[in-house]
Amino acid sequence: MHSYLSSYWFTGVLLLAGLANACVASENLSGPVQASLNPAVSDGPYLSHQDAKTLKAQWVCAGKAIVRQQALSAPVQPQCGYDKPILVANATAAGWQFNSPRFAAVSDIHGQYDLMLRLLQASGVINAAQQWSFGRNQLVIVGDVMDRGNKVTEALWFLYGLQQQAKQAGGAVHVLPGNHETMVLRGDLRYIHEDYQHVEKQLNTSLPALYGPGTVLGDWLRQLPLFVRINDTLFVHGGISPTLAEQQVEPAVLLNSFQQSWGLSKADLAAQPLLQLLQTSPGPLWYRGYFPKKGEVDTQALQQQLRQFGAARIVVGHTSMDDVYRHHNGLVYSVDSSIKNGKTGSMLHFADGQWFKSGLDGKLEPVTDAVKKHAKTKHNPLI
Repeated sequence: MHSYLSSYWFTGVLLLAGLANACVASENLSGPVQASLNPAVSDGPYLSHQDAKTLKAQWVCAGKAIVRQQALSAPVQPQCGYDKPILVANATAAGWQFNSPRFAAVSDIHGQYDLMLRLLQASGVINAAQQWSFGRNQLVIVGDVMDRGNKVTEALWFLYGLQQQAKQAGGAVHVLPGNHETMVLRGDLRYIHEDYQHVEKQLNTSLPALYGPGTVLGDWLRQLPLFVRINDTLFVHGGISPTLAEQQVEPAVLLNSFQQSWGLSKADLAAQPLLQLLQTSPGPLWYRGYFPKKGEVDTQALQQQLRQFGAARIVVGHTSMDDVYRHHNGLVYSVDSSIKNGKTGSMLHFADGQWFKSGLDGKLEPVTDAVKKHAKTKHNPLI
């Protein structure tokens, strides 16, 4: 099986403004200690639409700002930071229901761009030139590309371009939002790498503004689907809580409501209960109920929740473990393999009706059942 597939695979008082914007109930939060700014930071580009034909491109290269304008139709050539040309495409939602005999999934990249590339290349999703080589198959990024690491920009632009390449080949790259994407766009920056503080200073703007409406990446992020289903497998960053399932909201309504919730303040969300639910602890970007510290999961209730989405199982990230695992007799697969630590990680694969995992060696192995001791996440911290 391996030979057949290998060619194709975050003391004291919280900042009140940050807490107000986070909209997260019962979370014990601690962020990175602010360090001195690094004058050697290189990052970018950040692209924004000036008019129908013109882009504004911004970089910080060796600690200094570079700003220029260029034609929208021309590829954005690298200056520093992301090292590949960028062709801007229209940010349009592609739906949420798909079919594919073969697909792969990985989550919680958290700015570990180089490690992501190694995983994708080892599994045959990209080739040695870092181009799509997965044919008509599909890849799912199950949220949390942003925060923690210092190569978030590179990872986002790479996935932006890989999505275009996959589409041209008849395949697909589905990038799902995680809780950290919504945090950054809302202005909750407790988990950004210190390098991005220097980027804000040199570009004389805030990080959320660099991802604001009218920016290329900001517009792209705001149209990402909350979830996708491939065949009968549902993918979502955190999961579907009983609280959300009890609402009996149609999937299409959930998708549309989530896109309306991007960047809204706590007060604005409170005025719209469904949008508030989508952006708080019982919501699909934050839920951890599949991995309880005590007690058992009601698998019959879980199956009923999945049927609301036409799914037989769910693949989630968000809760960090040391590998990809199977849970609850195959109703749940977890794919947050702690890539955020920058050392190793794993991917999930489905092919020929079977489930596999692979690591940095690309070797496909059966997915094993998880035991509770594998979970690295403490009870409350935001991951």
